[in-house]
Amino acid sequence: WRDHPVTPHGVRPPRDPERIERAGRGERAGGQAEAGEQERPDVVHFGHLSHLSTQLPLIAKDEFGLPIVLTIHDFWMFCFRGQLVRADGRLCAGPSGEGCCECAAHFFKEWMDRGQIDSYLRHMRRVIEAFDLFLAPSRTVAEFFVAQGVPAHKIASSPYGFEVDRIRPRGGDRPAGPLRFGFLGRLIPVKGVHLLLDAFHATRGTATLSVWGSAGNSEMWLRSLCAGDDRVRFEGGYHNRQ
Repeated sequence: WRDHPVTPHGVRPPRDPERIERAGRGERAGGQAEAGEQERPDVVHFGHLSHLSTQLPLIAKDEFGLPIVLTIHDFWMFCFRGQLVRADGRLCAGPSGEGCCECAAHFFKEWMDRGQIDSYLRHMRRVIEAFDLFLAPSRTVAEFFVAQGVPAHKIASSPYGFEVDRIRPRGGDRPAGPLRFGFLGRLIPVKGVHLLLDAFHATRGTATLSVWGSAGNSEMWLRSLCAGDDRVRFEGGYHNRQ
C-alpha cells in the first residue's frame, strides 16, 4: 500500500475472543466504525475477521448501508479453527453442533455447551448472509461455500497475485550434486509437513531436504520425526524477498 494513496488506520484489538466481540458490540469495534465515519468509503473489503470482530461487517452494512466484500482465504467463517480439521487430524465435512462441540472441548480452555455452539453458528450465518460478494482464491473454498448454502452468484474467482518479477529461473542444466527437495510454508500439522518428513526419512541415498518456515512450538516434534537424519535441514523463517 506504500505506493498507493491508502490511509492506514492502526487497530490493536484485544487478544481474548470474548473481549473482541464485546468491543464490537459495545465499543463499535474499537474505533474502526469511527474510521468508517471519517473516510466514508464506497465499499468495505475485509481480508479476514479473525482477531477482529464479526460485528464489523454488520456495522458496515446496517449502520452505513455499504456493500461489503470478503476474501475467503480459508474456512474460518464456518470453522473457528479455520481449517476444517478435527482434533485427531481427520478432515471435517462442515459445521455441526456436535462436531463443533468436540473441537471446542479440545482446543478452548473454557467449556462451551451445545447452546453456545448453536448460538455461535447462527450468528456466523447472519454475518455470512450480510456479505454482498466473496472473493475466492481457490475453487476448493468456492465450492465449499456453495455447498454450505452461499449463493454461487455471490462468489467470484480471484486468484492470489504473485510478484512474478521476483522469480528468475536459472538457465542451463541442473547443477551437479545430490537431488534437493524443499518445503516453504507454515510448519503446522494441517500443512502436512510431517507427512513429507516421514516419506523422506523412508528414502535412501544422498538427496537432501531443506525445510523453510518458522516451526515455533512444533520444532521439537518435527525434529523427532527426522530421527537424526542429517540430510534434513531446518532453515528457519524467511521473507518473500529471499
